[in-house]
Formats: sequence, C-alpha cells, structure tokens
Amino acid sequence: MADFLLIHGAGHAAWVWDGVKGILEDDLRKQSSLYHTRYTAGKVLAPDLPGHGEKFYEDDPTHITFETCIEKLLKTIDTNKLKYPIIGAHSLSGLMGLELARRLVEKGNPPSAIVLVGAVVPDVFRNVMEMLPPPTRIALSVLRLMPGTPPESVKLHRELGLKLLCSDMRYAEASSQVLGRLHPIPLKPWDALPNPEALEPTCPVTYMLLKRDWFITSSSQKHMASNLKNATLIELDCGHEAPITTPQSVASALLQYAGPKEI
Repeated sequence: MADFLLIHGAGHAAWVWDGVKGILEDDLRKQSSLYHTRYTAGKVLAPDLPGHGEKFYEDDPTHITFETCIEKLLKTIDTNKLKYPIIGAHSLSGLMGLELARRLVEKGNPPSAIVLVGAVVPDVFRNVMEMLPPPTRIALSVLRLMPGTPPESVKLHRELGLKLLCSDMRYAEASSQVLGRLHPIPLKPWDALPNPEALEPTCPVTYMLLKRDWFITSSSQKHMASNLKNATLIELDCGHEAPITTPQSVASALLQYAGPKEI
C-alpha cells in the first residue's frame, strides 16, 4: 500500500487537504485486507508547517525558515515510518516538496512520485516569492506595510484573497472554506534559493496547472512546469484552491502512483 505526504502552501494549513485526504484514505481502506473505517495499510499525512495552522500563535515568524519546514516534514516521515511516500505539494510549497524529495533520496527512502498542484517551481537563481506574477508580488509588498502586520509576515486582505485565491468560488463557500481560515503568511520559508539537484527529481512528477488561478497565473505555472524535465502536465479548469474545489481530480493524480514499488 502507498503512503502519502501532503504539503500545504503559505498562510494555509492541513485543512486545505481535508477533501483529498479523505478520498485517499477511502481508497486505501477499500484496498486493505482488513476492511475497516479506522484501518488502512497505507498512511495519509498532511502536517501543519511551522508557523501555520495550530502553531501560528506559538511559532515566532522571524525564526521560521525553509530549513525548519523541511526538518518538520522529514521528522513527520521518520516518526510515522512512511515508506517511499507519494508527495503532494500545493502553491508556494512546490520547492519544499522537491527539496524534500531530494533529501529522502539521500536518506535511502526515495519518494514514489511528486504531484505539484498549481505549485511554484523556481528558476535556479530565484526564490519562491520572486517567481510570483508581478501583480501578486506588488500586492503582497503593499500588504506587508499595513499596520498590525506581524514582523516578517504579510496578511492577505479578505477581498484580495477572494479574487486571487477563490476566483472560481462563491463568496459563502470561499469565506467558510478558505478566507476565514487563512492567517498571516510567514515570509522567511519562501526566500530560499533552490538546490539545482532538487529541480531534477529522480521520481515521476505530475504538474497540475490551474487555469483559473489568479494568485499564480496559468502562464506563470506553465513556465514553472517547464523547469522540470519530463514532468507530466495536467490542466484543471479551476482556481488556486484546487485541493478544496476539485479534490477528486487532485486525489486521482496522486493515486495513479499508488501501485506497488520495487527498489
């Protein structure tokens, strides 16, 4: 059975993967010899990154870095004994997923595959934030100067979040599922430059391009997908929050790699 490690993006938390996680767990449950709602032979984990989710008020954003996030993900994999995990990464966590895959290869536990959902894949000499489309970068720069913003953070204005993140969602849906759950974005985890080896993963990669995404435009996504050699490109007619709005499509992309693996 397959193990899955799902990484959320900036300002989000594990909740963005809830729908996908349920579908994956149900698929594993149905394939298990012991058919029980609380038992699966594989594991599906979607941890909160440092400074996100329940840890937002506990972790100092000035001390949260790309490396602390990678260490948290590696610890999650080791503690839960995930074997050859399938990695899913959404939004700004694209580079994080690729670097995690590189580290797992070094540890002798290579991932089975990586699925990037509207995710940032930087050019070699650019960091994650520098890869965002100019309008998005400008908006975030202005918001960072707003009164009440925590240090080394940026808080996404509700109406801007509705336009950029929830372009395909009705307001009531967007408010309850996304906007009301966002928190200020710690900036340091997204300023690391990529290790060139991380941009050449040794496992299969699928890039899911979100055609109605205004936070990371489809043209930007297409360019970033081209940074990965031999990546399979899938286009979805949805906005930025694909794991929430189209969980079955995202889960299907992950499940295609869930067959037996020989090393």
